[in-house]
Amino acid sequence: LKIRSHRMKNFIAVVVSLAIIPEIVFGQYDCQDIFFNDCTYRNLVTAFHVELDACHEECKLYATVQECEFLRYTESTLTDENCGLYMSEDIGTLKGSCNLIGLPIQSYSGDCISQGKECRTIEDICQNCTACEMDTCGGYIQTECNLDHGHSLLTLEVESSEVCVETCTKEADGATFVTYEREERVCHCYANGSRECKYKIITPDTELENCMNRF
Repeated sequence: LKIRSHRMKNFIAVVVSLAIIPEIVFGQYDCQDIFFNDCTYRNLVTAFHVELDACHEECKLYATVQECEFLRYTESTLTDENCGLYMSEDIGTLKGSCNLIGLPIQSYSGDCISQGKECRTIEDICQNCTACEMDTCGGYIQTECNLDHGHSLLTLEVESSEVCVETCTKEADGATFVTYEREERVCHCYANGSRECKYKIITPDTELENCMNRF
């Protein structure tokens, strides 16, 4: 009985120690955690049902004749033609058409994050900044996402996503993720960015396997 009691105490101690380890929540540590919603997709070239690897290979093939700037892929079983190839507009133009952007406040290394080609640090928050459009996986984004947690910590009206990030950092205790609605100029601060996304948007020159491993 003493042996069993000792083992049970050890078991309980292990369970308790595991329970207090902080959960690393997907959606607050990297450029790949930026997403875009309410986007306008123009100039569809063709669409078919294939796996992601094959979809990317088709995009690379069409790109040789300037007919694939990016692909849009979904794993939804409700979509027959889950791979679409788009031309004429690059991924930057697509992102510019999206009304809502979601992005982490800082990367896992403590850097500030920007979804564009330029980036600025925030005083007393970060020493360095990562411009994600210049990242090696800048051609891999997610769109039409739903955050799968509760209400925002703070909601306010600001003039840009950059100001949204800075304001949430300084005024919303515990915030690690923001969403910004461009047309409405509404900023939401969240404790994390855990989410489910419908689409992957990928350019033909993106190293698919390398960038997939970062999701």
